[in-house]
Amino acid sequence: MRKTKRFISLRLKFTLFLSVFLIAILVVTGQVIISKLRPYLEIELKKKGEALVSNLAGNAAESVLIGDEMLLASYLDKVKDDSTVVFAGIYNSKGELLANTDIKLLKGAPDTSDSIILSFDKNARFKIIKVTAPLIASKKKIGYAVVGFSDEEIQKAVANIRKIISTITLLVLLVGILFSIFSIGYSLRAVNLLSEGVKKIGAGDLDFKVEVKTGDELEKFADAFNEMTSNLSKAEAEKLEKEKLQHELKIAQQIQMSLLPSSVPELKGFEIAAYYRSAKDVGGDYYDFIKLSDTKLGVAVADVSGKGVPAALGMATIRSILRANVKSSINLRDVMLNTSGMFKADTSRGMFVTLSFLTLDASNLKAAFSDAGHLPLILVKADGKTEQIKTTGIAMGLVSQGVFEGSLEVKEFGVNKGDLIVLYTDGVNEAMNAQREEYGFDRLIQTSSDSRTLTAKEVLEVLKTSIQGFTGDTQQSDDMTIITIRCV
Repeated sequence: MRKTKRFISLRLKFTLFLSVFLIAILVVTGQVIISKLRPYLEIELKKKGEALVSNLAGNAAESVLIGDEMLLASYLDKVKDDSTVVFAGIYNSKGELLANTDIKLLKGAPDTSDSIILSFDKNARFKIIKVTAPLIASKKKIGYAVVGFSDEEIQKAVANIRKIISTITLLVLLVGILFSIFSIGYSLRAVNLLSEGVKKIGAGDLDFKVEVKTGDELEKFADAFNEMTSNLSKAEAEKLEKEKLQHELKIAQQIQMSLLPSSVPELKGFEIAAYYRSAKDVGGDYYDFIKLSDTKLGVAVADVSGKGVPAALGMATIRSILRANVKSSINLRDVMLNTSGMFKADTSRGMFVTLSFLTLDASNLKAAFSDAGHLPLILVKADGKTEQIKTTGIAMGLVSQGVFEGSLEVKEFGVNKGDLIVLYTDGVNEAMNAQREEYGFDRLIQTSSDSRTLTAKEVLEVLKTSIQGFTGDTQQSDDMTIITIRCV
């Protein structure tokens, strides 16, 4: 049985938070007020005491001269009428107590300092502030007046302030709680609508819209929520479309790969190896091996403009046209001319293809080569000398048939034991590393020359390793095809 998860409502959380916050603010404010007020009240009490003791000293000076103790006592009684006065006394210049209000508190020699007596009794609840003033007669000191004041009134004032602050705190807290309950309840209506929207989306209803008209951040959040659901709906449709496209691309890739040779042919006196990799799921590179006779083989390498499905369709077109023309004629020039004319007629404007076609004759070790705007063939002789064989043809589909025929050229050359032939597309020499540097013809030729003594398959592996080591993790930008042929 699934255990029910317990939740604490936002209303309760917000109310508790606001209550703690208000209490903390008011308590701190009260403490600050009291801490600032107490020193001020003590200063005022001291000023009051200084004025009172100065007045007492002025009045008592003459009575001390004439020795009128009764008059001194009357002055002290008037001072004692002040509720803050705890004790008072008059001393002569010898430190003898002449008059007092409380002999216990004034026993002993007079203390003329202004120090605060923390307690004059073990059970005293208040501090005593003692103030003294000299008795002056004929510009001479003839004694001292001493008065002790209690800070009871200060403490009562502080206690009253505490009560007021406590009352205000309770009132503010009550109002705050009522306000929080009302405001959070109002806001939670929008939150509940959003919660309902999340549940609807979770159930798969991406068309659900939340209607919140609060004119604040919650309305903005609801608008963002609705925009999110709209984007999710679009994303779901795009996902389905993408999955459909991926499925179609997968089928196209399977069809394309089925059009490429499943294995390399055997030709007496020659080793042959081939490698192909597309930059996308479906590429535009094409290579083929076409048997011309028992001793003669045609090798084609082409690169259709563009990438993806359009390039793959162009690749399928050039394959079918080329194979059809090879069946009707084994003359290399005728094959190239007829293939160009049919490709231009059968494809849309703007699509073109570069094509290299090599024929090998095992009976006399002769080769013929022609290319239509493609890359030069690399021939590495057994002694290490290299040659790039290039003809003047133009890419098929770019120009009129007459112009193409005028540019077409066929070259024948001999092949000896130990010679290496490399055919490729521009995805090889234009392969880039992270610094945007190309692999280049020089590196391709040098690597081919260095591995000329290896088998055709081993040469192919060396070239693949060299290209991968150069490009590293850089994403491949173009289709790549390599064919290595070695005369043995």
